[in-house]
Amino acid sequence: HRRFLCMLDSDDKMHPHRVAEQVCAMLRLTDDKKHLTLLGSQFDRTPPDSTWHYAQWANGLTDERLLLEQFRECTLLQPTWMMSRKRFEELGGYVEAPTPVTLPTEADYS
Repeated sequence: HRRFLCMLDSDDKMHPHRVAEQVCAMLRLTDDKKHLTLLGSQFDRTPPDSTWHYAQWANGLTDERLLLEQFRECTLLQPTWMMSRKRFEELGGYVEAPTPVTLPTEADYS
């Protein structure tokens, strides 16, 4: 009943069984884990040789590397996400308005 959100960019193609496989993976989690899980997947590039090095890096990340490399790049690619709808709404969903930028003043350095 609309418990999960599945992301996909408009220019991407999805594996025919992706949604079913991700829903099954989410349903195997305990309720508290479902609420905290951002589930991603591997992907294929088309054409296959376009940014092959990036695809190889992203698809080869271990659980440990997913955490360690988060400051290099987004390690779970948004078009592969599945998550709890409730959690998405609790976090405020997508916010399209720019956030205000506060620049430091001299007082910040005193």
